[in-house]
Amino acid sequence: MRSPPILLLILAAGCGNSAASTPAVTHTFVAGAGLVPAAAPDDSCKGKDTGTVDAATCKSSADASDAVATGGDTTATGDSGVIEYGPTHAGSEADDDDCKYHVKWLATGATPTDDVYFQIDLTTKADGKPASHVVAANNPIVAEVYIDNGDPSKNHVAPNSEPTSQESDMPGRYILGPIRFDQAARWTVRFHIYPDCDDGDTSPHGHTAFFFDAK
Repeated sequence: MRSPPILLLILAAGCGNSAASTPAVTHTFVAGAGLVPAAAPDDSCKGKDTGTVDAATCKSSADASDAVATGGDTTATGDSGVIEYGPTHAGSEADDDDCKYHVKWLATGATPTDDVYFQIDLTTKADGKPASHVVAANNPIVAEVYIDNGDPSKNHVAPNSEPTSQESDMPGRYILGPIRFDQAARWTVRFHIYPDCDDGDTSPHGHTAFFFDAK
């Protein structure tokens, strides 16, 4: 049975002192939109140490998020050296590459004409609790979105739709968008979590990638 759409209301910032001047923006998140079904549950962190997130270790600098816009180039470097990415996941949930977070997502659509928004639920692996306001950030999650053609120099990168992200009223739930998938294809969407923090062992920074089918 197809799961019913999930409705989420987000209050958009507005001017003035009246509540009427702050219009509500409704995003409808549809279970299965863009989903590439997983053959088995993610076990990439099985047998590995669970990373502990410590907000005090978030150190930012000019190139802390150098690897965010690389279009699939895993040789990009930041302050902590070469960024190492794990495999791209099928399905709608997985642990991040450093085993710090468990990540679940839903999307609002999956056609090249959609402005797609993502609902992303983060819990910390160490205690299973919502990863709420880990550190102050204007964009706590940034998406790296591209079609993987086997060579970073030949990958197709999604157009810049000026996406932003923010935590919703539900702790550990983040809303990111808009993303424009401008071709019907299988895309890679890599979520960079708190990308302005260096990618250290206990830093709040994390990253994980999922396949996304736009058609």
